[in-house]
Formats: sequence, C-alpha cells, structure tokens
Amino acid sequence: MASHLNHTETVMRSSRTKAIKQHVFGALSTTLIFAAAGAWAQPVYPQKPVRMIVPFPPGGGIDHVTRVLAPKLAKAWGKPVVVENLPGAAGSVGAERISKSTPDGHALLLTGDAAMTTNVALYPALKYDPTRDFAPITMIAVMPNIVVVHPSLPVKSMKQLVALAKARPDEISYASAGAGTSQHLGAELLKSVSGVDMLHVPYKGNAQILPDLLAGRVAVWFGTMVNTLPLVHEGKVRALAVTSATRVSSAPEMPTVAESGFPGFEAVAWAGLLAPARTPDAVVHKIHDEVIRAIALREVQAKFVDAGMEIVGNSPDDFAARIKSEITTKGKLVKAAGAKAD
Repeated sequence: MASHLNHTETVMRSSRTKAIKQHVFGALSTTLIFAAAGAWAQPVYPQKPVRMIVPFPPGGGIDHVTRVLAPKLAKAWGKPVVVENLPGAAGSVGAERISKSTPDGHALLLTGDAAMTTNVALYPALKYDPTRDFAPITMIAVMPNIVVVHPSLPVKSMKQLVALAKARPDEISYASAGAGTSQHLGAELLKSVSGVDMLHVPYKGNAQILPDLLAGRVAVWFGTMVNTLPLVHEGKVRALAVTSATRVSSAPEMPTVAESGFPGFEAVAWAGLLAPARTPDAVVHKIHDEVIRAIALREVQAKFVDAGMEIVGNSPDDFAARIKSEITTKGKLVKAAGAKAD
C-alpha cells in the first residue's frame, strides 16, 4: 500500500513539474515573440534622404554649423542629408515649415534661438508654438557675436561708441540679420543699458549685410564670429568687444562688452536641432546620439571653435527646458528694449 502511495505521489510531482515547465516555457515563448515583433515593428531610420531646413540664408553661423554637421550624419546613416535654406522672419518661415512636416525624422530644423524664443514676443501671430509643435533634439553650440564697426567710424571701444551715439542720436546705424535675432537684441540691449539711440537696419541674412558694412553704408554690426573674425584679421572692420559673458578662445584678445563698462551684458545665439512634434522617441534619440558622436569628432570641434562657437550637445529634455526658459527671459528683454519686428 505504501509503495503504491509513493508511486502515485511521484507521478503527481512529475506532472506538476511538467506543468510548471510548460507554463514557464509558454510565458517565455510569448515574451520572445512579442519582443521579436516589437523589433520587427521598430522603423529603420532613416529610410530615405533627410531634409534639414536652415531658416537663414547661406553664409551665417547657423548655416556653417549645418554644413559641417550634415556630411557626418549622411556618412553615419548611409542616406543623403539635404540642406535647404529657407530664410524669413528671423527664422519663423523655416520653423513653420518643419512644424507642419511629417513627424518621422526625415524633416529636421537646424535653427538659431530667435525662431524658438524671441519670435514668440516679436510676432503676435506666430503660426507655430515652439513648446508644442517641435521635438527638441539637442542644442549643438552657443555662438557669441562681435561688435564691429566700419573703420571710418571714429571709435575704438564700446564706451567711445556709446559716447558717439549719444552725441548723434538715431544717426549711427546698426545692421542685423533680422528682428529678433541675437544681433538685433544685442544692439537693443546695449541701447537699453546705455541710453543711446541707434538706427536699426534689418537684413534677411548675414550675407546681405556684408557689402553694406564693408562699404560703410551701415556703421555697426553685432556680427557672427564666423563672418566677422576674418574681416577683423584683414583690417576691413574694427572689433570692439564680444557679446558673451567671458572671452572666447578663438579671439582671447577681445574684451567682452561687460568688461568694457557694461557689467552683466550678455547676448549670445545658439544653434539647435529639432524635429516636428510627435516624432517617435526612438527616432529622436537615435538622431541625438548620432549628432553627439559627430560633434565629438576633433575635426568638427576644430571647425566650430575656429568659428568662435562653444559646443554644447545637451539632452532633448535639457534643450526643451532651455527653450521654455528663454521664451520668458528673452520675452522680457524684447519688452524692456521695446524691440519690434521689422
């Protein structure tokens, strides 16, 4: 009898063990099937050429960043990265185009800060919302400007420029690449903190400014480093100061505006990459990671530093937070300076 019970118990144990193994195997198989299905469903990116909109004309700092970065991304992805310049309204025209593009990562915006921050205050009827209509990827670099003047202007320092502008109100003209750009707001900030009046002459981009600046038709420019440094070295324009909080490594001999008698002065631009809102997170992070790898290359860093840029490469969340913060801070600056869209 005992032997019969032992045999029965052994059979029952074997059956339970077999059932447990079958359950575990079944669950594991289901997990693997779903995992495989997820992997198969994950889109391969990119599947076609990537279009990168630059909302400014060729030749400026943002365009420079794009032309350096695009070939590196094309090589990594095995697909062309086509750069398209679409200027207008301080970057708003190109930004609006991307905000309405298919959110699959094949249409990207490489823009300056104005389109994502100051334009909110400058353009009441802006046709996109920077915090709602975009998926920030990364801020690539920060770009200070240089205050330069035509050699015919009898000034060699920021204090002398302010003194001359006070003596000749609304006679000293300054150029910018458009209302709301760091060039425009930098000059407006100087006007606000010094009490001077200068005449704003807006252009559609940096390339259009240069002929008039070199001919003396405009006197002052808070110009991008990539455009102004060669002209300074050639003696075609005179540099007064840089607009960053600290001196830049590419031109350490130049004082800052803050050092030149205007403490706390800072007016810099940045270059950042964004996709349309609702772009899949996996695609956003893949683009982010590849951009970070590209800007870590020595040859890329050298080209950025030579142009007076400070490399950033932050996370999508940090970039989104920066945009949100600057909408507030630069909006206050626009209001305080009385800046208007031209």
